[in-house]
Parts: sequence; C-alpha cells; structure tokens
Amino acid sequence: MSRKSELIAANHSIDEIRKFVGADSLEYLSVESLLKAVDHPQNYCTGCFTGEYPAPVPNGFDKEMFCGGKKE
Repeated sequence: MSRKSELIAANHSIDEIRKFVGADSLEYLSVESLLKAVDHPQNYCTGCFTGEYPAPVPNGFDKEMFCGGKKE
C-alpha cells in the first residue's frame, strides 16, 4: 500500500475516480461492512482505515509506515 498522500482517493473525488477507472458507479464500504464480509473480523487490524491502532505507534515511526508506506 502506498502512503496516504499517494492514494487516488486522497486527491480526487469519488466521481473523478469513477471516471478514471471507467466504472458506471463507485461506492466505498464502511469499515463495519468490510468487517461483516470476512470471517473472524476481530483478527483484522483496521488502523489503516480508522487511524486507531491496537498498540501505540513507537516514537520515531510514522503511522503510515504500518500501512505499507515508507518513511521519507
């Protein structure tokens, strides 16, 4: 996963993204709906979606590093 600032949704509206990907419609799932779609939802970290992590982020680290981004 890229840094948040590099994700298309950080800089474009839903309609702009829909046009970019050539879709007829585009919607996002809520975190609650996403968790309903998986087995054992308690085993998933949603920190990259909510910003609420199950453990403190250590000093010197960027939260985005835990979502696949690189600290620059």
